[in-house]
Amino acid sequence: MDQRRKSFKTVYNGSDENRVQTPDRQHHDSDNMSSRLRERRSTRFGELSTAKETANTSNVRTVTNTIKQPNTEYSTKDRQALKRLIIALGNKYAETIVLHRKASMEVGKLESQKKKQKNKIQQLKTLQKTHKHGRNIHNRSYSDSFRRRFQEAQNSLEAIEKNLQKARKNRESTEEDMEEAEAEWKFEAMCSGEAYYEDGKWKWRY
Repeated sequence: MDQRRKSFKTVYNGSDENRVQTPDRQHHDSDNMSSRLRERRSTRFGELSTAKETANTSNVRTVTNTIKQPNTEYSTKDRQALKRLIIALGNKYAETIVLHRKASMEVGKLESQKKKQKNKIQQLKTLQKTHKHGRNIHNRSYSDSFRRRFQEAQNSLEAIEKNLQKARKNRESTEEDMEEAEAEWKFEAMCSGEAYYEDGKWKWRY
């Protein structure tokens, strides 16, 4: 993931005019270019099949070398629209990276809580085996308090495990979203010829 984030930052370091437009503008650009993009996708699908099957950067470099020459079939206006679209897709990819990072942190936090809670329950079970506990268990107040503590610890562990299960599913979902967003961003960049991959970095042609 670090390599993906590094390559992403290279393309998007630039002047403010190269950064993302508003969501409405992004959708407008996407609609205007949809027919052209579909045509390019169908004609260049064979060239990009290798890049789609693997995330290996050497394969990406091989594919992009076939389209590294400037794309002259589009006007300056079309190229700017494509560039805005690529930037929008790149920012979408950046957002999915952040969401996946947060989801992963949540999983880590809950796993730590689960471990602590299991240790707490184990301590209570160990206490049950002590001589002192055996003497005090006949005391109703002590007995009720111990059972209550043990039940609360069990309930807390069950709640943590449920939340952990949800968090793991969310982490998996955000990882899929991140990979799809990355593939879409790089696919458009390569198809348009406005950006290319060289020396481990993504670069703008113009």
